Amino acid sequence: MAYCENCGAKLGKNSKFCPECGTPVAGSKREVVYQGELHKCPNCGEPLKAFQSVCPLCGYELRNVKASNAVKEFSKKMDEIEAGRKQKSLIGNVTQSLGITKKDDTDEKLLNHIRNFAVPNTKEDVFEFMILASSNINTSAIEAENSSDAGANSEEELNAIKARNDAWIAKVEQVYHKAKLSFGSDPDFEKIQAIYEKTTGKVRAAKKTKGRKTLMAILPAILILALCISYFAAQSIKHNHKEAQFEQTVQEIQIDVENGDYDDALIKANTLHMDDGYSSESEEHWDQQRESLIKMIEEKQKEAE
Repeated sequence: MAYCENCGAKLGKNSKFCPECGTPVAGSKREVVYQGELHKCPNCGEPLKAFQSVCPLCGYELRNVKASNAVKEFSKKMDEIEAGRKQKSLIGNVTQSLGITKKDDTDEKLLNHIRNFAVPNTKEDVFEFMILASSNINTSAIEAENSSDAGANSEEELNAIKARNDAWIAKVEQVYHKAKLSFGSDPDFEKIQAIYEKTTGKVRAAKKTKGRKTLMAILPAILILALCISYFAAQSIKHNHKEAQFEQTVQEIQIDVENGDYDDALIKANTLHMDDGYSSESEEHWDQQRESLIKMIEEKQKEAE
C-alpha cells in the first residue's frame, strides 16, 4: 500500500495524485493546458479581462498595450505596399524619360490586402481593427465632387481612394457582424458597437452631404428644364386654343357664304393667320386654308353677281 508523502493519505494502485491534498505521486507531473492567451497584470499577476486598462486588484495602470500580431502585421504590410509606390514613382520617372511606361499596381494591391484580411477572432483584435478601419475611411472622398475636394492629384487617384473606402466600409461591416455573433451578449461588445455606429454614422452623413452637393450642382439645370417645360406647355395650350378658334371661324365663314354675306366671310377668312411660332406645319396649313377659302368666297361672290 502506498501513502502520500505530504499528508499520509492512502493512495490507489494507479493514483498519480493524492485524493486528499492533490500532491503528485512520485514520478507524476500535473500538466496545465491553456486554451487561448491568458492576460495577467504585470504587477500582481491578477488575470485580466479584455479591454481592462487598470488592474482590478492592485490598481496598476496598464500602458503600451499593443495590438495583436495579426493587426500589426496587417498594418505593416499596408506600409510596405505604400512604400513600394514611392519606389515605383522614382523608377517611373527614369523609365518615362526613356519612353517606357508601366502601370502602377499599388492601389490594386492595397485594395486586395484590405479585402483579403482574415477577420480577427479575439475581442482585443476586433477592437484594434475597428479603430484602424474607422480611421482609414476618407469621408472627404465620399463628399468630393472632384479630385481637388478630396486632396487627390487626379480623378484616377480619387477613384482609387473611393475604392479603398468601399473596402474599409465592407470590412467594418464584416468584422462587426462577426463580433455580434461571437460575443454580442458580452458587455465588451458595446465598445465594438460604439465604434461601428460612429463609423457608419460618419459615412451616412458624408453621403447625405454628397447628395446635397449633387443636388445643388444640378439644381440650375433642373430649374431651366422646368421653365422650358412650363413655357412649351403654355405655348401648346395657347396654340391649341387658337386652332379651336380658327376651326370655329371656318364654320362661321361657311354659314356666311350660304347666307350670301360674302364681305363678312372675306373679312373672317383674312384673319386666319397662324403666326404664334409654335409649329411651321400648322402655319403652312392655315396659309393654304386661308387662300383656299378666299378663292372660294370670291368665286361664290362672282356667281351671285
